[in-house]
Amino acid sequence: MNYQEIRIRIPAESRESYLEAIAPLCGSGIYVEDYTDLERDLLQVRFDYIDDALLANDPRFVTIHLYPEDTDAEMVSREARTAASALGVPAEIVRNALPETDWSVSWRDQYPPVKAGRYLIVPPWTEPDTTDLIPVVIGSSGSYGTGQSPNTKLCLEALSAMEIRGSVLDLGAGTGILAIAALLSGADHATGLDIEQDAVADAVGNAARNGVDKRYTSLLRTKETETALPDGGYDLVICHITADVILKDLPFLKRKTAQGGILLLGGIRTDREAEVASALDRLQLKVRSVFREAEWVTLVCEKR
Repeated sequence: MNYQEIRIRIPAESRESYLEAIAPLCGSGIYVEDYTDLERDLLQVRFDYIDDALLANDPRFVTIHLYPEDTDAEMVSREARTAASALGVPAEIVRNALPETDWSVSWRDQYPPVKAGRYLIVPPWTEPDTTDLIPVVIGSSGSYGTGQSPNTKLCLEALSAMEIRGSVLDLGAGTGILAIAALLSGADHATGLDIEQDAVADAVGNAARNGVDKRYTSLLRTKETETALPDGGYDLVICHITADVILKDLPFLKRKTAQGGILLLGGIRTDREAEVASALDRLQLKVRSVFREAEWVTLVCEKR
């Protein structure tokens, strides 16, 4: 079945009345781009993750996307113009054919194999090519950490520069990608904690895919599981989340790190680097190396 996209750009103040008028046309799907309150929301909540391209959108307008079948596209386009005219709403309407796609498999194109340091991150449906890199097979039901983001790559590059041994603790483990990479590079055992039950399950599945499930423990993060973790029990502690979480958890992370052990801290925007570095200095955690890409930074620290 083939579909077309009809893109309608109208003034933001006309959104509700126009959407009500075209409601009968939305049977095959609708997507509304509305950035009216974006700047206000950003002022109210401090975001570490925000796509700067979003700020380039004009908040005075909204764009409505309709997806009728080919056979209905002409009628839907015509009715959309009629509705705008009846309401006196100025509307820019563009119609485009969508390529015929098998959506059941095309989403996989968003997850190509990724090279990062000495690792090759591959999705479960891809057979890794023969390579000198260490293949890490990662699937996800929605958990963070498929290797596509620059900050995950930075963390993998940081791991690539280490001699990894002993026990690993991964706080905010997501898919388990970083702890699993550490296990494939010489770690004896790894424990991953996450606040999402789906992530805990994803990490278990990924550990099995990579043959390290007997050396990986995936736990839901609670006060009880935190308390059960031995103080000073981990040669490598990983926290790849956001600067705010890292700052809050630094005393905990330091306490769990063995003397002479390493902390790998990722997901930090460059404009928060000085703040995190200052907190590390107060806790006598020495920054040993820094990995950067675009607006992201990963810090590798030593517990002295």
